[in-house]
Amino acid sequence: DDQNSWGELQVDVRESLRGMNLPMTPEGAKQALIQIGHWTESSSATKKQRIDPWPKTVLEAAEWYCKMDEKRRDYLIRGEMIPGDEGRVDLTKLPCICMDASSTTFRDDAIGIRPRAPTGRRVTKASKWEILLHIADVSDLYAPEANVNRKGKPAAKYLETLREAAHSRGTSRYDLPLGPLHLLPPVVLHALALDTNTVDLTTIATGGGINRCVTLWVYIDEKTGKLLDSGLERTLISSPLALSYNAATALLDGTLPKEDATLDKAKAIIAVAERNLCRWSDFQRTKSKAAQAKEERLSGREMLGREMNGNSGFERTRSHRIVDSALDLYGFALNGLLFRAEAPVPRVLGNGMDRVGRVASAPLRRYIDGVAQRQALAALCEYGGKPLTRKQVMYESKSATAAINAVSNIKASKRDNGSTNTLQVLQSLSMYIKDNDGPVPAMSTGKGNEVVILGIGATASCRGIQGTLGPGKEILVEVQSIDE
Repeated sequence: DDQNSWGELQVDVRESLRGMNLPMTPEGAKQALIQIGHWTESSSATKKQRIDPWPKTVLEAAEWYCKMDEKRRDYLIRGEMIPGDEGRVDLTKLPCICMDASSTTFRDDAIGIRPRAPTGRRVTKASKWEILLHIADVSDLYAPEANVNRKGKPAAKYLETLREAAHSRGTSRYDLPLGPLHLLPPVVLHALALDTNTVDLTTIATGGGINRCVTLWVYIDEKTGKLLDSGLERTLISSPLALSYNAATALLDGTLPKEDATLDKAKAIIAVAERNLCRWSDFQRTKSKAAQAKEERLSGREMLGREMNGNSGFERTRSHRIVDSALDLYGFALNGLLFRAEAPVPRVLGNGMDRVGRVASAPLRRYIDGVAQRQALAALCEYGGKPLTRKQVMYESKSATAAINAVSNIKASKRDNGSTNTLQVLQSLSMYIKDNDGPVPAMSTGKGNEVVILGIGATASCRGIQGTLGPGKEILVEVQSIDE
């Protein structure tokens, strides 16, 4: 049925373009979206035409939100609170760290630590450290009773417009021919994202900003890795130090070509987080088949990445593992807290805890994560209105799944790994076949019948395979032809 529906949609699109006298090309589709008002064409100060994939009403709401957020951040820096922000726990004296890809534009998570003793929490001595997992607060858009005012007047219309835009989009996509398709206009994502300090190996830029977060605190048994206790709080945090995955890994390994007191403190924080989070991940794999299966998939992709000489686009450094464990723990602990509060968990259909599904950890990329954050705040912090009912959660889950499926059906742009590199790989494969008779060892990529030739890095389509092989499975193949 899904395949038939997709085929019917393609026919409808072609007929619509013909009726509008537009070419059946990406440019024609773009012009159609502009003409019907779903996208907006505007001119910048330099007179250059710009296409925004949003209607004017959304762009107007985005402009309002950015101005409001800028004023609010100024208030927070001065130590003043606007209505709705009272009651937040002040964690601005505690440093924290962001670890992301170097190309990341909008950062929505950070990691911090603090000793257990000053917190006053009644946790066993098996856990010396409290691990703090911060996620950007997006409750402005998702909590209908959150009190966001503009000069004392409610701004419900603008916030509802932005929430509906995120609901319609469902998720972000970064691999499309016309460029990224974001969950919300980038200016809004920038306002919602964490204000960070950056390091470029020569200087550290300090931002001095304050961020509104939803923070999960956890205690992990430092011997067994078992989760001992956790809770959720609305918080204020200072600007995290933003490190790329490679820089954070180099810092841990002692190979970062820079010495600085700030980086020394960052290394200490990351090291404590790594020890606790990785121990928890190890413990989970002894208890959960889903966690074991996930580790096998990631290990397969990691081996595949090495065989493809980095051309698979998949990396798994020490810092990657830390962040993965942190976000997995955020979802695991939040699921448990909501279960005990008897509050249903909003999630994409098919992404349950049996598949180690994450919850509320990426609200700048996925609409359903914003809804899950709103549910957590309502059920655990008594903020933003009453918790959603099971019926409401099912509606959000179904609609978010439909929106994500629609965006996922858009064809991605092909990854260009470089023509010179591709030519060298093919030449190496040709030489290998000349010197070796018979089948050659290969490893499946997990994408249909695609395999990578071991020791060479060339990818190939393999015949005679039924279904899909899991990533990392080794087989023998006979090379019949090479496309040069």
